[in-house]
Amino acid sequence: RSQRRSPAAAAPAQVPALEAYDAAGRAYESGDYAEAVRRYGVALAAAPPGWNLASKALGNRGAALTMLGRHDDALRDCDAAVDLEPSLAKVHNRSARLRLALGRSGEARRSFDRARAAATTDANAARARGDAPAAE
Repeated sequence: RSQRRSPAAAAPAQVPALEAYDAAGRAYESGDYAEAVRRYGVALAAAPPGWNLASKALGNRGAALTMLGRHDDALRDCDAAVDLEPSLAKVHNRSARLRLALGRSGEARRSFDRARAAATTDANAARARGDAPAAE
């Protein structure tokens, strides 16, 4: 599922960040993780203060860094992403797996708990909006 936004529909200050974000996503999808890391960095550097995609760019760069085996760097990005947007269950889960890979099982358990809480909160919000399918 693509998280991309149309640069043409964006505020002018966001266009360079969105273009780099889109290029990073294409690089990741093609398996060029080093280029994805670079492009997400460009997006973050070009982003205006309070950019609404900063947390996702950090989380996605964390995913690319993970693919490159750079677990410490990936964990820093994932932690920064959830600091900006605590509801990112997928990123909490990634940070938990990274903590396990780094031998930090106690920290990983807490991250898994935060992932579960974020997923539950997200599911409840979706049900409240009417976006979630009814339980069977």
